[in-house]
Amino acid sequence: MNSQLVVQVVAAIVFNGQHVLVGKRPKQVHLGGMLEFPGGKIEPGETDEQALSRELFEETGLSVRLGDLLDECRFDYATKTICIRFYEAKPIEQQRSLDPQEPWYWCHVNELLPALFPAANARVLEKIRSRLSP
Repeated sequence: MNSQLVVQVVAAIVFNGQHVLVGKRPKQVHLGGMLEFPGGKIEPGETDEQALSRELFEETGLSVRLGDLLDECRFDYATKTICIRFYEAKPIEQQRSLDPQEPWYWCHVNELLPALFPAANARVLEKIRSRLSP
């Protein structure tokens, strides 16, 4: 029986035309230096929508309108298992500008290379590119 830590996570694929919002994980955390989508752990008692609204506002100052669930995956890393749900989102309002010194920026979908992201993101990256392909 696997007694490994299981972490419930939600992430938003925030679309702005042909661009999506991505950030760079801090060097000192698990998979540091890789790209990620905004989101985070679901706190006890939170719905996916509540967790995403909280995380996006804390991380980026962005309010979004959540859309459909794009993908859901379970991925086993050496020290933990991540259960992550990726939701489509559209920006509604931004309380502050994304400073170029911050880790968050708009990335063209053609630049979403799987090697730059944690392995758990591979399938959703494929879905994003196919969704926006002509």
